[in-house]
Amino acid sequence: MSIPATQRRSVRALSRLLGGTREVSSQVPLLFSIPIVLGMLVLAGQVAGVPGTLWATQDSWLFHALLLAAPVLCATKAVRHRQERIVWALFAAATTCYGLGFVYWAIFQAANPNQPYPSLADGFWLSLYPLMFVALCMLARTRLRGVNPRIWLDGLIVGLGLAALSASLVFRAVSASAHGDTMAIVTTLAYPGGDLVLLVMIATLFSAARTIADRSCQMLAVAIAVLLLTDSIWFVKVANGTYDVNGVLDLGWPLAMVLLGVAALQHVRPRAPDPDEHSLVLPAVTVIGCVGLLVYDHFGRMNTLGVLLAAAAILVAVIRLILTYKTSRTLLRVSHRASLTDELTQLGNRAKLLRDLDVACVSEAGTLLAFFDLDGFKNYNDTYGHPAGDALLLRLAGRLTAAMPAGAEAYRMGGDEFCALIPWHANAAVASVVAPACRALAEKGEGFAVTTSWGHALISSEASTSSHALSIADRRLYEDKTSGRVSAQRQSQQVLKRVLEQRDHLLGIHLDDVARLVRQTALALGLDEAEVEQAVMAAELHDIGKAAIPDAILFKPGRLDDEEFAFIKRHTIIGERILSGAPSLSAVARVVRSTHERVDGNGYPDGLAGDAIPLAARIVFVCDAFDAMTSDRPYCTPKTAESALAELRACGGTQFDAAVVEAFAHALERRPARI
Repeated sequence: MSIPATQRRSVRALSRLLGGTREVSSQVPLLFSIPIVLGMLVLAGQVAGVPGTLWATQDSWLFHALLLAAPVLCATKAVRHRQERIVWALFAAATTCYGLGFVYWAIFQAANPNQPYPSLADGFWLSLYPLMFVALCMLARTRLRGVNPRIWLDGLIVGLGLAALSASLVFRAVSASAHGDTMAIVTTLAYPGGDLVLLVMIATLFSAARTIADRSCQMLAVAIAVLLLTDSIWFVKVANGTYDVNGVLDLGWPLAMVLLGVAALQHVRPRAPDPDEHSLVLPAVTVIGCVGLLVYDHFGRMNTLGVLLAAAAILVAVIRLILTYKTSRTLLRVSHRASLTDELTQLGNRAKLLRDLDVACVSEAGTLLAFFDLDGFKNYNDTYGHPAGDALLLRLAGRLTAAMPAGAEAYRMGGDEFCALIPWHANAAVASVVAPACRALAEKGEGFAVTTSWGHALISSEASTSSHALSIADRRLYEDKTSGRVSAQRQSQQVLKRVLEQRDHLLGIHLDDVARLVRQTALALGLDEAEVEQAVMAAELHDIGKAAIPDAILFKPGRLDDEEFAFIKRHTIIGERILSGAPSLSAVARVVRSTHERVDGNGYPDGLAGDAIPLAARIVFVCDAFDAMTSDRPYCTPKTAESALAELRACGGTQFDAAVVEAFAHALERRPARI
């Protein structure tokens, strides 16, 4: 028999599907898969009346061999796949019984219409159902763990809906044509009944398998769907007396068995359920269809089983709706809590503070609003890293919660800012009430010290609205933070500057001049007050490292040699080390280290370039160079301001930051006299 080119391509494609999977390619060689495909094509040829294939009828050996392909493949899967050995052994047993039923019927009943009914063939066929039920349950248990119960319910809705439709069409026709004794009627009804149960199970399994992209379960669902569809059409045709042996319908049973064998060949790839793979369209359409069936029953009368199944599908949909509602409420509560809770510390966040503050403002009881800001936390975070910073915040939050008196609540506003609402009595001292919280929000260790600045507002004696209370507390926090910081910084700065002045009074004059230039340049660049003060303080202390330079080098009248210049270049590193001894000057220390870095990366000590150099350091570098060029030095004569500025501009973009140079030039033009 010759095979057309299109059929040869189909043979190769199906052969790859049957024998090309990674898991069992060694078990199902091409010599086994090709006969299966050829056999299906021969059966199709018999139906189409192709010459040379008319022998392939329902009672031929080829028909029965194709039916028994599934048991062979399922048994092979059972041998090779240890984790699901029992499952596939049950599938092999179920399909074996099913195939033997056809064999027995062809040998003993086809030519003898007087065979008893039910017969042994019916026993073989009906054995498919319990074996398949157990196998599907075990497969779902091993393969579909972790699938959301709502997805199972969606599959059950679809299965019950399809079963209701099948009961209305198929079961009704079979039950109407059933006759004989009780055993005969029970056997006749057992077929569509078993199909209904199998339909519900496979629809549920297919719905769940979609969320894990399990091709084995999906192919199994397709195989059983083909089997059920073939059975349903056969039941209706037999009931109506229109069934023709060896027609197109007869291809359904061997095709279902071949597809079931293909399902056994699929490689199992464990995968977590994906909720995005699930859709509510099919369950929704099914429920609408069930409502339509019940409406039809009011006018046309369906059979009782169909009505019960449609009602069951709607009941499951109601249960699904209740579960969805409960899940939505849970998610809403979690979302609401998350919207009011700081993710890191689990304290209340700013939104919760504002809500509770509004309540406190309308309450008659007095409340103290306290703001806390951590001093030194940024330095700790930069030094030890963000994970360590988060751990510190978590520890401090726990201590703050423990330090709160009865009725008080702590909040984290974000970053290193905390807040508290504390019950307030008129005769209590604010400092004594806040002191435990300040102690809780402080920690010291080797190389770091985290302290707390705070501000407060009294509700309702000082503020009657939340915005007013926040404004007062924030202003007092800023005052406390600024006064403490300036005091600590200025005290340390004045001591170090006095050391330099005692070493060299001219160096002290140079630092004052550079500091004035830096202030004017920083203001011209639009820096805020804190940034301006940091740049000025770095200018006043940028040469502190020279205190460790020997006099012979520092005051040498001529040019320095390479070794001496290398020694001088260390003064920025020495300056950073000196300033780091005062926690309040740690940020200034980092600027001082970089005051001789060039924007082209050829500076020292780290070879930083461009924006990697702190802006304050770039400002100090320009101003220091200008003052050096316009001042008397032992090794060179001073330049005029115009020539020094021209040199700065000539080196803009290589040695100096061009934008800083222009801002410096603008500030220089506006000075009334020497800055």
